[in-house]
Amino acid sequence: MAINKDSNTYTISFAVILVVVVGGLLAFISTSLKPLQESNVKNEKKQNILNCLPGLNFERSDAEANFNVYVKRRVILDYSGNLIEGSERTFENEIDVKDELEAFNVNLQKEYRSVAVSDRKYPLFECELEDQTYYVIPVTGKGLWDAIWGYISVKSDGET
Repeated sequence: MAINKDSNTYTISFAVILVVVVGGLLAFISTSLKPLQESNVKNEKKQNILNCLPGLNFERSDAEANFNVYVKRRVILDYSGNLIEGSERTFENEIDVKDELEAFNVNLQKEYRSVAVSDRKYPLFECELEDQTYYVIPVTGKGLWDAIWGYISVKSDGET
């Protein structure tokens, strides 16, 4: 029996099979690459924090190995500038992506969108470079099409 390739049934069946196969393949690839994507985002954030320190310029692949060399302390501050209890982490503490009191996990854009001003969390990274202490502060704001974000480093004197 020959298949009638001009029929609506054939066209719809072919489309459904193609969608199921391609959709399943894309879902499998997305799921299997998820840990690699998360690692890449984590390393990009580390790279951005390190590269705002004067004189440093790391590639993303080098950021993982050098993050704990320069970032000595990670804390979360409240709206008044006080340390949130239990949020202090040192270079000896591994970053736990599920820890809500980890400064590295604070999403400033989400904090600004959905949290009352008095309840916002502000991450702060204390870094050491050539016997100088620098504070790296993540910043975000509204841009023309989307949010603008970045990191600012301030020397311990508060003026540089």
